[in-house]
Amino acid sequence: MVIYIALNPCLRLNNFAKHGDFSYGAYLFAFPVQQLMVQRSGGGMEPMDNFIISLPIILFCAIISWHVIEKRALSLKNVPLPKFTGKTSMLVVLT
Repeated sequence: MVIYIALNPCLRLNNFAKHGDFSYGAYLFAFPVQQLMVQRSGGGMEPMDNFIISLPIILFCAIISWHVIEKRALSLKNVPLPKFTGKTSMLVVLT
């Protein structure tokens, strides 16, 4: 189904990610949120009920994660790192 949707020329998905890429946040938050829903229900939740209840929470967490953490981190990818000379300028004292 995913391949059909992705390759179907009748469906326009050109602007799908114009507001951000929430996939990594959804990946990170899906399992904990779903497990929390099962735990809160006493362990007797149907999978479809879990999906319906968890999806909005997961998407909310993914959107927040994109705008607060991921987008800012990606803006640093072209910032040059300081040169490493091999000399340390800090004295580390182990006690």
